[in-house]
Amino acid sequence: MLIDITRQCNQLHKKDDRSVGMKAEDGMLVFDSYFEGGNLDVAVRGKRSEYDLYVRTDSNARGHHQWFYFSVQAKARGTVRFNIVNLTQRDSLYTQGMRIAICTKNPNVTSEWHRGAENITYKISKIPM
Repeated sequence: MLIDITRQCNQLHKKDDRSVGMKAEDGMLVFDSYFEGGNLDVAVRGKRSEYDLYVRTDSNARGHHQWFYFSVQAKARGTVRFNIVNLTQRDSLYTQGMRIAICTKNPNVTSEWHRGAENITYKISKIPM
């Protein structure tokens, strides 16, 4: 299932085409990139708990895709797999054990940043850019 979240978010925010987001339906996650630095472009839902994510090109970097910044909301707890499929750096600190930065927001607790995620692997994208 291809989710063109840019178009759906424009309907939600009524602002510009940088926005990325979608309404939750059928247990799907809510992605958002409608904030300073957000660069998620499209999410493709594969299996029930797996998403292929495409990020926008880095500004002034001649087509490089090296980082990602977006938010995700879920109605229920569980394990989800994200495949960021268009990263183009030859090597990454993820191959040396770096973990992603996660900000957990809970209505009863203040937001806090921590390193997280499991089973991180990095491979250069085979998608032609």
